[in-house]
Amino acid sequence: MSVLLKRYSLLFVLFILLIPTFWSMLKPGIFSMHDFHLIRLFEFRKCIEDLQIPCRWAPDAAFEYGQPMFNYYTQAPYVFGEIFYLLGFQVIDTLKILFILSLIFSAVSMYFLSRQIWKNDWAAILSALIYTYAPYRAVDVWVRGALPEALSFIFFPLITYFFNDFILTKKTRSLLLFTLSFAGLVLTHNLSALMYSIFLLFWGIYFITYQKAWKQVPKLIFAGLLSIGLSAFYILPVATETKLISLQQTTGGYYDFRNHFVSLYQLLIQRYWGYGASLWGEDDRLSLSVGYIQWILPTLILVIVIATRKIKKMGLFLAIFAVGWIMLFLTHSRSAPLWEIANKPLSYVQFPWRFLGSAVFAFALSCGAISLLPIKRLYLILTTASIAIVLILINLSFFKEDIWYYHKDSDEFTGSRWEFHVSSALSDFWPKTSKELPKSLAPKDPSILEGSGSARLLEKRSNRASYHLNIESKVAKVEFPIVYFPNWKVYSDNKELTSSPSGNLGLITTNIEKSEHLVNLKFENTGVRVLGNYISLFSSAAFAILIFKFRK
Repeated sequence: MSVLLKRYSLLFVLFILLIPTFWSMLKPGIFSMHDFHLIRLFEFRKCIEDLQIPCRWAPDAAFEYGQPMFNYYTQAPYVFGEIFYLLGFQVIDTLKILFILSLIFSAVSMYFLSRQIWKNDWAAILSALIYTYAPYRAVDVWVRGALPEALSFIFFPLITYFFNDFILTKKTRSLLLFTLSFAGLVLTHNLSALMYSIFLLFWGIYFITYQKAWKQVPKLIFAGLLSIGLSAFYILPVATETKLISLQQTTGGYYDFRNHFVSLYQLLIQRYWGYGASLWGEDDRLSLSVGYIQWILPTLILVIVIATRKIKKMGLFLAIFAVGWIMLFLTHSRSAPLWEIANKPLSYVQFPWRFLGSAVFAFALSCGAISLLPIKRLYLILTTASIAIVLILINLSFFKEDIWYYHKDSDEFTGSRWEFHVSSALSDFWPKTSKELPKSLAPKDPSILEGSGSARLLEKRSNRASYHLNIESKVAKVEFPIVYFPNWKVYSDNKELTSSPSGNLGLITTNIEKSEHLVNLKFENTGVRVLGNYISLFSSAAFAILIFKFRK
């Protein structure tokens, strides 16, 4: 059997073994989850239709008053989803496809990374399965429905693989793919990028030192800057315009990280499974376990490493395993002083147990060191197969839904379900110009607060709206059913009018003189958004030039 055929055969076996993690998704409908990605996929589609690229405004969010959701929330998952939407899939099916791909491709990327480090296909298969069958992976998909975080698991091994490959081979191709992968992670889930960067920092220092490759550090710094440049259209508004919205509320009260540390019992011993919320103390209603196999197997390998002291690449294993425990430590209350020191960035993580993702990644990768144990190849295959069977059997029950809704798109985006979706995550991206949150659907037509006349909606799109106004008094004060946010502009007969927020909801309001008017509202970019767009365009052009030079 050729090497390539063997590789494809093993990947096919891996795929078959992964089917139980998503089998339930293959039936019609959608499952219950904590997050609200159906409406976000639906809203992102409207941006694409209106060529609002990059997407920043979600017109139906916040009871149809609109929100600058995509100015702050990662967009890559919905870009991927748009591919399947264009192929004719429903929104609910698109969401399920993305979750399925997050499980499959994260396993495949882990397979290649583990094989790169441990030089063994069976170890790579085992690492991939341990990575995918972790309880936290089931929580992300089947309980929380955390789409961006689920997709981020694809990038952890991918970035590490190209980082290692560049250090080992000095190939420009690997450096460019490292750049692209890291930018992809930032645009997929910025919090995962922050947490994974801690792993990459520790691993990078060790691996560069191990390979004596410090001369490559300037190129890696350049690659990191280029990654930031590629994602600047998203990063700059997040960094500078967060003060315009109520996002800070998501770091206090219930969301204060101090309320969500995990005990050692929860991390290492507990087998509880639930579909509820993370609560104060240890009374959580969802699993926060790293998984039995995930930590016991590398611990056993460590015992053997200490006993024999002759295993090749012992340093690689120890480094990866140690970083895994560092990530796990950050979920425990003993790490609180570190959280307080790095309060500004880490407070947005909200839940320290999110570091379980990086811990699972490191532990799964370290499990591949089983191939270095002094046992014959046949026994290695039997051992890895036995561990894989036990792994699947003890974790399989986690990969299923709580409640299944046999719905179609027409069920989800009409009636009471529509109101549920458009009221979701209401306070997350609500502008501070408002004094209170809306409690019911926005009216279709503008309101005349002072003066007399009539006003009706002509068209409402993702980043613009048109109205017909017939003002009968000398001047009328008109309030439009869209929340005020920079840079919403009001134009009457192609002339810009001065606008401001009004009322408790902070809606766009302007004065209009007596006459019949065609009034257009347009959402335009601020200087920061324009700057971010241009930096990303420039970085994309630079990246394309580097690719061209490399290919040449």
